[in-house]
Amino acid sequence: MKKFKFETDQDLTPTHNMANGLFTTSLIIQDRLIKVTTDTADPEQIEAALIEEIKRRFRVTIRHASDPESPREWCNIGEMATKHSEYTLGEVEIDDPIEWLEGMLNKGENKWIYTQDRLVELEEEFFDKFIALPLYLYDHSGITISTTPFGCRWDSGKVGYIYARKSDIRKEYGRKRMSNKLHNHILDIMRAEVKTFDLFIRGEVYAFEIRDNDTDEFIDGCSGFYGSDPLENGMADHFEKELVFLLEDAMENIVY
Repeated sequence: MKKFKFETDQDLTPTHNMANGLFTTSLIIQDRLIKVTTDTADPEQIEAALIEEIKRRFRVTIRHASDPESPREWCNIGEMATKHSEYTLGEVEIDDPIEWLEGMLNKGENKWIYTQDRLVELEEEFFDKFIALPLYLYDHSGITISTTPFGCRWDSGKVGYIYARKSDIRKEYGRKRMSNKLHNHILDIMRAEVKTFDLFIRGEVYAFEIRDNDTDEFIDGCSGFYGSDPLENGMADHFEKELVFLLEDAMENIVY
């Protein structure tokens, strides 16, 4: 995880008490006055004192979200169709892959041929006529899903597809034709959608809470952050700049 540093846009120029020779520096964080006293005006010592006082005053707790929303309930570009005996992974359940592909491709000829060669033939046509990627599942002490194969042949395999109709994408983007650039852009979006869904099924969805250590007063909190990096999952955006560095220790001590 990235190293978090204390940052602020507030003026850290200390006031000097001529009577006792001490320097006082103040900040306002979450409508609270944070004040430290040092025997020097050295910026590094002032920053160190502020960091210690902020750590003493504010408590950040990160926990796994109790009831996160499945990303497949969002408005996605790709639709997931899967076949699995134990898990419902997508919006569409495939009973038989060959029959499902024949239906998607409106095949009337050569139906009911159940061979591996027939499956490969149908998949090639499917990937040509749709914007699509295969889906693979690894199932061992938990599950994880990807658009690329896993290394273990025993506990993983193909479970379906994520796809979009080219006509829908052209309409959505206001295009008369499907360019390679747009095609690849949609593939990237679908890879990201699968990655987010993977975080969900692996339980990597988080919530945070900020409290005042002096009063135990609740200050702020939010849930629904997918992924363990607060800078990437949007969690840090909910923090005042002076508190972001507290996320590092919080992520290392997640409450389960």
